[in-house]
This record gives sequence, C-alpha cells and structure tokens, in this order.
Amino acid sequence: MTYSLAEHQKRILSMMEERSSLGIFAEAGTGKTMIALTWIHDRLLDGTINDALVVCPASLVSSWELAIDRMSEFGYSDFEIGIVRDAISISSYQMIWKSVMKGERRTHALREWVDKEWGVIVVDESHRLGDPSSVQTKLMLKLAHHTQYRYIMTGTPDSTRYVKLYGQIKFLDPDIWNSYREFDARYVWARDIFRNPIRYDVESLEALKRQYGTVARLRECFDMPLSTDIDVPVELRSKKIYDDMISYNLADYGITAQVAGIGSMKALQICSGFYKDDNGTAHKVDCGKMDALMTIIEGSDDKAVVFCTYTESIVNICACLSKKKVSYLRFDGTVKEPVWQQFQKDDTKVIVVQYQRGSEGLDLFAACRMVFYEPTTQAVLLEQSKARIMRKGQERPCRYYFLYTPHTIEERIMKKVRTGVDVSRKELDDWALEERKRLHSAF
Repeated sequence: MTYSLAEHQKRILSMMEERSSLGIFAEAGTGKTMIALTWIHDRLLDGTINDALVVCPASLVSSWELAIDRMSEFGYSDFEIGIVRDAISISSYQMIWKSVMKGERRTHALREWVDKEWGVIVVDESHRLGDPSSVQTKLMLKLAHHTQYRYIMTGTPDSTRYVKLYGQIKFLDPDIWNSYREFDARYVWARDIFRNPIRYDVESLEALKRQYGTVARLRECFDMPLSTDIDVPVELRSKKIYDDMISYNLADYGITAQVAGIGSMKALQICSGFYKDDNGTAHKVDCGKMDALMTIIEGSDDKAVVFCTYTESIVNICACLSKKKVSYLRFDGTVKEPVWQQFQKDDTKVIVVQYQRGSEGLDLFAACRMVFYEPTTQAVLLEQSKARIMRKGQERPCRYYFLYTPHTIEERIMKKVRTGVDVSRKELDDWALEERKRLHSAF
C-alpha cells in the first residue's frame, strides 16, 4: 500500500519550502519525520543542499533510520531512498559535542565532523534546547550560525514551559537576542526563590511561536479514537515506613545521609514498593501497586505499555510478569536495541518503559492501554508518554491508568503534573515538610 502526505503535512512542507527556518510545533503522531525527510529528498534532488544533519534524542536515532526505510511506503524508489540515506547524518544530542582541555581548564566543543556548514539541520524534540545554560543548547546555537536551513520539531506545542522557547527560537533566528538575559528581561514576569521563571508574558510568547513556527494538533489532523483517564488509588500498606522516611527516621533502614530532599525521595520509593539504603541495596516493602498493575494487565487481552521512573520498579515489574508467565519487553537505559519495534509486530503483551528512555518518538499504538506505575515530575514527559499509543494508526479507544498512593506526596505530584505543570524539587521538599509537621502534631 502506498501512502501520501496528509493535508497538514503538505501545508507544513509548503512553509518549509518558503522559509529557510521554521519551528514545527506539532503533536506526536502528526508525521513530522516524514515531512522533514520529504523536504530533504526534494532539496537534494534540486541541488539546494548536499547533506543534512538530524539531531535527536539517542532513543530516536533508530526511529529516524527506520523512517528512511519506510519512505518506500510513500512511493520513493530504492534509488531515491539511497540518496537520502547517503546524504543524511543522524546524531544524538550527546554525540555532537565532546569535552576538551584548554590548559588546565576543561571545556566543551563541537566534534570535528559536526562543526561545519551543513545543507540543513533538523532538530528533533527541540524542547531539549530549553536550558540556556546547558552545554548542548550553547553548542547547538553555535552550530546554527553555520547553516542557512534550520528546522526544529517538537511534539509538545502547548507546553507552558516557555523558557524552552529561548533555545528553540534562537536556533531559528540566531540574531534575535544577544543572550538569555534579554529574553528573560522581556518575557519573564516572576520567579521563585531559586530564580526559576514561574510567570511569563504568555500572549507575547505565543505570538513569537506563531511568528517563527506552525502548530499542528493530532485530533485536528486525523480522526482519532477517544481516550479515557482512569485514576487507580492504591492503599499505602507500608505507612509506618513512609512516615519514617518523611520524618527522617532513617537509621533503622540503613540510611544515614541527612541531605536535603532525601526524605521526600525515599518516601516516593516506598510508594513504589522499595527503598535503597546507603549502600545502594534495594529493599522491598509491601506495596499494593503491583497487585493493581497485574489486575489491569490480566483483565484484558489488549497489549499494554507501563511507564516507570525508577529502574528498581522496572526490575520488580519484569520479575512479576515473568512469574505470571506474561510476555513482556523492557525498554530503559540498560537496553540498546529498539525492542519497541518488536512490540509493534509480535504477540508480546506488555512493554515496560522508563520515562527518560521511551517517552519520545516511539510508535507503540499496537497497545491501547497505558499504565503510569509512578508519576514523573515533568509535565512534558507525561504528555509525550501518553502520545506513544495515541498516534496515527491507532483505531481503538485508549485508556490511561494512573496508579498513585492517596494522601502522600506522590498523589500531589500526579495531580499537578496532569495539569501540565512541572513539580520542582523545592515543592517536593515543602510538601514533605507539611507532612512531617502533620505527623508530629498528631502525637
């Protein structure tokens, strides 16, 4: 079967043909990759460019390589696909730069093969340019000066983390601001005690987004099935241990470090069924989440995606799935191969994914159920994760299960992030302090 670009893809492609730089703020599943590959193919053939650089998260390198192979589904010949494959370089963010020594000082620089004028640079998941002080943001902005054709893509068009627009817009227009200080002075209205932006000139920033880019939303582009969020409160079976962690009563558990934030961090681990002592040894505690998860998985023949924060949670879930003889795949930092492609094709029932490894760019629409075993503190990771199953090709209603422990800081994280707002480390510490005061007042 041969596919063709959808109307919104043609619209965006037309804008790319008219402009040397463009921000593609399009939700996951709207086909951004094929738009970029079509532009690259056409410009290679007409001689506008001779090569192309794609920069993306490490987990998406294989996705781009697969997308090039899938150009045949859009009518491209093996010869045409070969032209694209030979001309394009696909790199993770981490691989474009290296550490170098200047005298006795360590600094960072672009790798030699990257530091040149490219025909075009495409930056995927460009919200990763958000931190103006990060090495990769600074070096990507340096690279922008070398190249005429520059395009960024992000699957979170409605993100309220407007500070991330700084790196994205400056990549498109390197001369717009001399420094982040100018952006901050113009668009940031209020900050927290750590000087992190918390209020912006939203109207002006949205206008900036429209000036430099275009927005596409999945449901406006395709007829998508319905989705349902389902809250799954899970009883806190290890309440005493949770209370001890919140109250810094840690000695009985082999934890002596009294650093800031350790109480909230260990309390969150208890909500997921474990804690780690000073030696890094994991200790299981009684947790109802595993029972709730297995009830969801075994309650239907449909495939399921499970998202986790902690590696220990992934280990425990996989062990339980093995014990119950449920077929599964694991996709986190320990796995190098793109096993998610196997999940799309075979009868594997569950794939267990770590937010940081698999929330971006993966096609997992073979599943129509997703379980959030524990919350992430980053709204963008939650939004991106949900889009793994709600993509073009999904024909069934999708269900999202949110497992959480009521009356704990875990519940507060889950509720806030679902509103699209990140949870800061300070908020976690403040919430833990509130709970600690409540516990002490009860005695």
